[in-house]
Amino acid sequence: MQSHIAIDSQYAGGNIKVIAIEGNKIKLEQEIRDTAEWWFYWNFAVKTRQSEELLFEFMNGEVLGPWGPEISKDGMNWSWLGADSLISRTSFKYLSGQEESQVYFSFSLPYLSHHFDHFYSRVADHPLVKREILVYSGSSVQLNGNHALFELASSIASHAVKSLDRDGMLVGHGEAIWYDAVDGVGYLLLSLIYLETKDEEIPSLF
Repeated sequence: MQSHIAIDSQYAGGNIKVIAIEGNKIKLEQEIRDTAEWWFYWNFAVKTRQSEELLFEFMNGEVLGPWGPEISKDGMNWSWLGADSLISRTSFKYLSGQEESQVYFSFSLPYLSHHFDHFYSRVADHPLVKREILVYSGSSVQLNGNHALFELASSIASHAVKSLDRDGMLVGHGEAIWYDAVDGVGYLLLSLIYLETKDEEIPSLF
């Protein structure tokens, strides 16, 4: 009998292999594709014709972080589903709604060329923004804006990570391999303020 649940990954960034659909439980795994080693990345969309709790179970390793998967209703705007969605490091749950046509899930926040194009369309007319090729790596990597600002932002980001570690703001979770950046947003905002105000000195905490 055909399932009322449909899984799709035929879009930019999509990656999933469906093992089985048993009622409301979907067993799946990430597609390894062209590498001989284990890989964690996955991204798929799900459609269902009714409101129900869906259970997703990954069959090839622990591929869920502490906040569960990323979720999107349109493939453009994403947020963490949340720790409450976790059943284990290999499974999560989601309550679908009848009004939903399609929901996207991903291991982490996707950022592809169409996300960049959407962002660029909002800032293209800014006098300091220019679109050009930064480097080729099989495909082009594009850069917005002034090279000096880019180098400055890169330097601040590097200092920020070191400062987070030095000040005890990178908090480990026992033997786990992930970390919480408790105040990483604060450092990012400080960097943006610095770029906007063009202060003469990088703040002393760096």
